[in-house]
Amino acid sequence: MKRIFIFLFMCILNAATFAQDEHLSFMDIPIDGTISEFQAKLKEKGVRHDVKGSAELPVGRRMFKGIVEGKKSDIIVSYTKTTKTVYHVKVFMTFDDGDQSHYKFYMLHDILKREFTCEKHENNGSGELGVYKAPNGIIALYTMNMEFGAGLSTYTLHLEYTDSINSNLPDKE
Repeated sequence: MKRIFIFLFMCILNAATFAQDEHLSFMDIPIDGTISEFQAKLKEKGVRHDVKGSAELPVGRRMFKGIVEGKKSDIIVSYTKTTKTVYHVKVFMTFDDGDQSHYKFYMLHDILKREFTCEKHENNGSGELGVYKAPNGIIALYTMNMEFGAGLSTYTLHLEYTDSINSNLPDKE
């Protein structure tokens, strides 16, 4: 009986240790590994590297274009400058009107709050914000409205994934 208890305890301990070593995922890709490895996995999902967009970003960020949640999106992947380890992914979706961006926000909000703990949800009048705590990272979802005058506006929805294991790597460089 004692051996069974010790065996079960070791299995539970092993499972708990394994769970802490898992990375947050984006499009079922763990947010880990080098930017080249991550880029190859994105390519397998139909996401392409935006060379021109990447050239406009600082070192440590790379831009991609692809379909996320059924919508054409810009994706920026952040990685460390020295080891090139991926730690953060940000998605931008652009909409023609505010109703579309709010609809997509609430669709994603419902999905995320079913799967993760909703730490914060607010509407401040100019946009929506949702923050979701996963066991292995944080996901932020928010909308932004930008007015350019003469009745011209753009509406964006942002979806950010920050891996808890790799998020402190940039501080070490």
